Amino acid sequence: MKKEKVNIKTDDDTLQRVAEFFKVFGDKGRLSILYALFDKELYVNEIAEITKISPSLVSHQLRVLRQNHLVRYQKKGKLSIYRLDDDHVSSMIKTAYGHLEHRGEINDK
Repeated sequence: MKKEKVNIKTDDDTLQRVAEFFKVFGDKGRLSILYALFDKELYVNEIAEITKISPSLVSHQLRVLRQNHLVRYQKKGKLSIYRLDDDHVSSMIKTAYGHLEHRGEINDK
């Protein structure tokens, strides 16, 4: 099977930005927030309840995720409801999960 060649820029600035982007996924709390948002929109308190993370820490992590364009929000009155920014976000996480599962590093239980 021939793999499709992807045109990837490898200049220092681009590689630095990609490295910084992947660092966002290096936090268990942020990943659990992203998982919670996989197929639904949620308010901060709902995310906190699902992830067992305090609402103030959820808000902080959501700010990081927003700054990196991984989640977006919409105001509903005084509250904000969050969702994944686009399908690329869930695809990246599913790809990482699939890779680790394939290597036997995680089990799907």
